[in-house]
Amino acid sequence: ATVFGSSVLSEELLSQGYLEDKNWLSFIPLLSVNNIAILNGGYQASMSMISNQMIKHNGQCYGIVSSSFSDPCIKEHYTNLFFVKDAFERLKTLIWLGDFYIFLPGGIGSLQEITATLWCIDRGFIAPRKLYFLGEYWAPILNSVSSYSLMFKALKEDNIIQQPKSSEEF
Repeated sequence: ATVFGSSVLSEELLSQGYLEDKNWLSFIPLLSVNNIAILNGGYQASMSMISNQMIKHNGQCYGIVSSSFSDPCIKEHYTNLFFVKDAFERLKTLIWLGDFYIFLPGGIGSLQEITATLWCIDRGFIAPRKLYFLGEYWAPILNSVSSYSLMFKALKEDNIIQQPKSSEEF
């Protein structure tokens, strides 16, 4: 599973309680007990928190990092780190290797990861895979994107977008 999320603790996320609400971490034990490894961007905030929780539950977590980012990485929060040449190779690796995707609150980078993943599925570069958007954070973007017929045809055909409200729905 590829997990996308923020590499910084923003005031917006803190004020809305996203990073205090541990419900969005409740899917970690489900992945670990089913031997599903996590792949993420390898940096701090939600990425590091998820990786650290995965390791605490005896799971595997791999970070994909690039020297083109200046964000610090906490190596102890990852089973392994893999270094790629640039941000585009990082994005491609995260998308290509994911069996499914989990999106947490994030910023412009996460938005770019959403659209790149949808684009790869829509154009047939990768097989359709489920995209899980935890919570309501991305709902306005998803509603906007799905309302235009020229956007992503795969959204309508394969029911690939999931918005679980709890880990039981995941």
